[in-house]
Amino acid sequence: MIRDPLYQDIISGLNKTLDPELFEHCAVDLLRSDWPTIVPIRGGSDAGMDGAIADGQGTPFPFVCTTGEDVIGNLTKNLDSYKESGGRRRKVIVATNQKLSPQRIQNLGKRAEELGFTLIQTYAQDAIADLLYRNPGWCKELLDLTGNPPPLSVLPIITRPLIGESLIGRDDDLTWLRETAGDLLVVGQ
Repeated sequence: MIRDPLYQDIISGLNKTLDPELFEHCAVDLLRSDWPTIVPIRGGSDAGMDGAIADGQGTPFPFVCTTGEDVIGNLTKNLDSYKESGGRRRKVIVATNQKLSPQRIQNLGKRAEELGFTLIQTYAQDAIADLLYRNPGWCKELLDLTGNPPPLSVLPIITRPLIGESLIGRDDDLTWLRETAGDLLVVGQ
């Protein structure tokens, strides 16, 4: 996807200053495919949790989300706050719009470990960009991008996002489109 213009626009958008609350809401929504029970927690009294994830093994565990450059500092602050407020779970998931090297991700895991937590997953810029690429609604809302893939792409059609418009009527034609293998060109109304 790296050569795809839409993907490049998403990366550029993620490198700009983003609204932190909107990014949290977006990240929670995008991560629902991996974590169906994730819910956002809004406001300043969130006890170090930007979201909560239930896993059936007790109270929900924290989701930490940041748009700041100091991801490790934000993680530390949130986990300290979570422990101070009586949080007992010791798992955490992190999401950020920042580009993180493998070393920085490893450092996040070490910091979480130092604080008594296990970092389950880190969703850095590349992972968020991949999720945004397939979600035209959030591309528009968060980054003000149309979310439409380019008409000519180096990517196979199955990896490109759907436009988000559903076809109404003409059920036979719709069935034929879905069941026909290969690339198709639809012309007309």
